[in-house]
Amino acid sequence: MTDFFDGSEGACSICKTMAEDTPGGMHHTGCECYCECDQFICDECRLIDEFLTNIEHWQNGDDKEWCLTCYNDHRLEPLIVAEIDGRLLANFSSPHEFNFNNGEILLGYSKTGARVNQLALDKIEERFKGIKGAIDKYMGGYEMTPAVWDELLRVTDPDFEPQFDYLIVPYPVLKAADKYASAWYERKLVLGKCRTISVADRGTKAAHCDEFFKAAI
Repeated sequence: MTDFFDGSEGACSICKTMAEDTPGGMHHTGCECYCECDQFICDECRLIDEFLTNIEHWQNGDDKEWCLTCYNDHRLEPLIVAEIDGRLLANFSSPHEFNFNNGEILLGYSKTGARVNQLALDKIEERFKGIKGAIDKYMGGYEMTPAVWDELLRVTDPDFEPQFDYLIVPYPVLKAADKYASAWYERKLVLGKCRTISVADRGTKAAHCDEFFKAAI
């Protein structure tokens, strides 16, 4: 049977209010229990405001609630948009710049930025029985995540600013979006804008400025 205490061991792990004074119930040594202040905890930094009811929460793509400080720290950078060969192209998440065969460039994002690090797909790891019965693992591809899908829907909305013609995405994102999008209007919005580059020169890795790959709508 668990022993409960009335001393500091019985305080809420966050606000340190004594358990018997809160509706959260008694606490025991070593646990991480919370009183009603749990609803004010930031899911990222696990801290609360000095005045519990004054904390502001912001929703992210994974249905977590962040305090304003964490939200600002993790907020995605604005889309980088450039006019390439008469079209407005937007970089979705690549840290690498795109060099086109007409000399024009679409810049990349910082490798330490939120857009590069948060807009990543889930890796699918599959297993199979290999030689001599050993179980081998290999990469089975990528799977869409709520954060990536929400951002795709957000930036391809007709009212989104800045406007652009094509959204340049990595090939795995295009493939995952093609598999994930089921509703016709989602396919029209997202797949209608998403493109991957077509390499024009494998030596310089320059991309065609007027040719792109797309998924069928």
